[in-house]
Amino acid sequence: MRFLHTSDWHVGTLLNGKDRTQEHALFLEELSGIVTEEKIEVVLISGDLFDTINPPAEAERLVFDYFRTMAEKKVPVVVIAGNHDSGSRIEGRARLLQLVNVHAFGKPQKNSSIELKNEKGESLVAVALPFAGEVKLLDWDESQEQDQSQQKSSYAEKMKTLFTILAGKNFKEGSINVMMAHLTIEGALLSGSEKSLRMSDTWALPVSMLPEEGSYLALGHIHRFQKLKDSPLACYSGSPLQIDFGEEKDEKGVCIVEAKFGVPAQCAFRKLEKITPLKTLRIAQNEISETAEIYKDFKGYLKVVVRRAPDDPKIRVAEEVRKLLPQTLIVISESPKTNVQNLPDLKNATHDPIQAYKDYLDSQNRKPAPELLEVFQSLMEQSAAREES
Repeated sequence: MRFLHTSDWHVGTLLNGKDRTQEHALFLEELSGIVTEEKIEVVLISGDLFDTINPPAEAERLVFDYFRTMAEKKVPVVVIAGNHDSGSRIEGRARLLQLVNVHAFGKPQKNSSIELKNEKGESLVAVALPFAGEVKLLDWDESQEQDQSQQKSSYAEKMKTLFTILAGKNFKEGSINVMMAHLTIEGALLSGSEKSLRMSDTWALPVSMLPEEGSYLALGHIHRFQKLKDSPLACYSGSPLQIDFGEEKDEKGVCIVEAKFGVPAQCAFRKLEKITPLKTLRIAQNEISETAEIYKDFKGYLKVVVRRAPDDPKIRVAEEVRKLLPQTLIVISESPKTNVQNLPDLKNATHDPIQAYKDYLDSQNRKPAPELLEVFQSLMEQSAAREES
């Protein structure tokens, strides 16, 4: 059976205020063509379908139009919620989406799976593990008595239990068994995205914790394509768009997987062609005009970092850059006299927002107000209660 694995669409995302709906429309048009060209029998989407839990109407229209197109092609779709999606919203629409052969899973449940068969009678079982963050899985009172290492260990054990239950209850003998999950695996190469705080190692899971059974693990959450293990084959498909300038060097695409029961799955990366490129230019102030001449026809978006001359009185650098290079989204003016403060090292950043706030204040030699921390904790508890409900 041939299936396509993709993830992290982030439809509805903005880049410094720039609406990227048209880019997603081009991607979905290309994706539809790939499904036909590659003779794809099932499409798997491993989370972060949308960029926010309440996406704009145009973003939803694009996605639902794509689902309708797949229904017309008689290609079933399986989608799970990521951390950017509303799991409840996806669950609420799941039965309606089944009418167009889209099988959606918003929250982890023991029987979250669907069996699909092709014209040859081959069976594919897609087992779904939507995003299950630490707020949902860890007991709040218990976690407050643990250090970060203990919290991480508790989270990993609960995730291991989820994997074991899902695989044990849903994998079928004689079928192509696929696990879909939205999470971070230790050692995975990050995309360089400027949203790296959400990808910190605090809640990353060891690759050894992934199920040893099955044919393929379709992973989402990391925006760079990569293979993590061979048996069973586990891959991140990566995001189809360069979400921000931290991903400007990443090649974007989808995974084309060939799988058969009893035979190791094979995954080929299919590069996307209709991608709007991002590029960062680092130039001196006296190079603006020369650089503008070189990149005036650049068909993507630019981030321009300008090194200001110490004795140059000109202050409207951003205005000059945008006038000469209208495709510029971000202009940063670096002054030699700027006093740069120390900031926390994001490589060791925590996923816990309260701890992240403490780390930031510590980097500035400041202490958090106890009453403010109490408010933060209260809000976290209320948020966790709403998620559970």
